[in-house]
Amino acid sequence: IKINRAASAIKKTRANFMITPIHCAAINPNAKYLKQLLNIMPEYNILDKYERRPIHFAAACEGPEPLEFLLSKQVNFNDVDRGGNSPLHIAVINGRAINAELLLRTAKEKAAANDAEDQIIDEKFGLASINRMNKSRFYPLHLAVLNNHLNCLKVLLEYGADADACTSTSSGKLTPLMLACQKGYLNIVSDLIDHGAKIEARDRFKRTPLIHACMCGNANVVSYLLRLG
Repeated sequence: IKINRAASAIKKTRANFMITPIHCAAINPNAKYLKQLLNIMPEYNILDKYERRPIHFAAACEGPEPLEFLLSKQVNFNDVDRGGNSPLHIAVINGRAINAELLLRTAKEKAAANDAEDQIIDEKFGLASINRMNKSRFYPLHLAVLNNHLNCLKVLLEYGADADACTSTSSGKLTPLMLACQKGYLNIVSDLIDHGAKIEARDRFKRTPLIHACMCGNANVVSYLLRLG
């Protein structure tokens, strides 16, 4: 690509949430455009209207190359946008299991290096913010369930996500299994139970996952849970 002026790389649009060419390049599976723009203007953390950085856009990309490049430049994978979403939240919302695994693997490798600052963040939020609520009071695992992204769910559980993490009290203290039962996502229900999710857990109103499945008319899930006893 040709850039007549370096400032053009970070020029924000008036519409489209004030994104820049760098943000657009970060969501392109071909990372060469992102590399070219950042070589001209190394603004790795430039914000759009909703405080999303290039790494948030790269996390949503259908390919891992832009994210791999940004992580190689030590971009912070725990940064959150205005909605409290980390790159991991964004990857999971968009069903990017490869990107979710890349973020978690990178976080695990950094944790093994015993960086004091990273350890403090990991203790509070887990690897790559795996146990961090966004402002909608959802963990990445809740988002994987709500969006029916089984592959993302498997990645999160593999890296230690809490299978029984509850939403906030104001949201009903719902576990991922309860959300899956509400939605009728049998494959996700099965996988959560295989990873130790509690079938007899109760929400704020003392309702079990089975009750949630019954309330939402998901007969296949009801039948499955009853067979488990």
